[in-house]
Amino acid sequence: MTLTIAGRGWWEPQLRRLTAELGIADRVRFCGFVTEADKHQLLSRAWVALTPSLKEGWGLTIVEAGSRGTPTVAFAGAGGVAEALVDNESGLIADNEEHFIALVSDLLRDDVRRESMGIAAGKHALSFTWELAGARFAALIAVVCAAAGQRVGEP
Repeated sequence: MTLTIAGRGWWEPQLRRLTAELGIADRVRFCGFVTEADKHQLLSRAWVALTPSLKEGWGLTIVEAGSRGTPTVAFAGAGGVAEALVDNESGLIADNEEHFIALVSDLLRDDVRRESMGIAAGKHALSFTWELAGARFAALIAVVCAAAGQRVGEP
């Protein structure tokens, strides 16, 4: 089993040192920035995607992983991750670091649950299209206009 880390960030030097200190450098692959095609190839091969961000505006990488049939584990307090995955269905949401580790460990050991979540993640990812987003936004505007006593398009 290999941990693949795609992208770069200010934590990379510390992570590289930690993998060496733990004696696991041979099982951790640092890819750096990857092309769009390489990203989707990595996500397609992954058993689980990890989003260890403590602050996340919206979980685009979670939806991208889901579109490749890969469930994600993320932190509850990170922000938009709760919209990008359905907890206990298409991925898992952790309350804290210990919980995150336990969820990842459990999911890696449970092939049936992991594969089921991957299928659900793929289905959930299909709900994020520009067409659906536009239709939902138009419906919201209609509701707001109706509440204000206006028709859509009136000043």
